[in-house]
Amino acid sequence: MITALSLTTTFQLSTGNKMKTQHTPGPWIGAGPSFGDPLPRYTTEIVTEWENEDGDVIDICELPVARYDDENEANARLIAAAPDLLEALRTLVNMAKSFPSELHKDHPDVIEALAAIAKATGE
Repeated sequence: MITALSLTTTFQLSTGNKMKTQHTPGPWIGAGPSFGDPLPRYTTEIVTEWENEDGDVIDICELPVARYDDENEANARLIAAAPDLLEALRTLVNMAKSFPSELHKDHPDVIEALAAIAKATGE
């Protein structure tokens, strides 16, 4: 766990507004040891960009510290982007459902998007 801010730097992986939902609101960011560099040398955890009432960020997940490779960094970016992706998908589904034609509501892509939202939210 990284706790000393003087030893670490965070970098933005995700932007967006806080959402009202059961998961920890975004945005989430990647964090890791920087060893004095302006950016982390590798990502070891995903945390909230914002602080709680105690002034601490909230840990979302930790990443394998034995693996510092491009795949691990890509996984970190995908995890950190999850709240924004969920909100964007919800927006697109609502937009598609508002189209005048009933055809859009039953479109396979809309159905797939609804399934992804259900998977992410446990609905």
